[in-house]
Amino acid sequence: EEIVGGSEFQLMEALAETVARSLLKEFDLHDVVVRVGKPWAARECGLDGVEVEVRRRRADVG
Repeated sequence: EEIVGGSEFQLMEALAETVARSLLKEFDLHDVVVRVGKPWAARECGLDGVEVEVRRRRADVG
């Protein structure tokens, strides 16, 4: 909520990247997988929604 609440992300990828980097910096994690989805998106196309997944390692964030 702290990351999402005060920001406007245009892309789900940008949100997922920000969350992944924040988790790796805040906690003693080796790697993290973050999924961001919009279950209501693309229903007019017959899809159940859209989702993006970002995998990052501690080495990725320096």
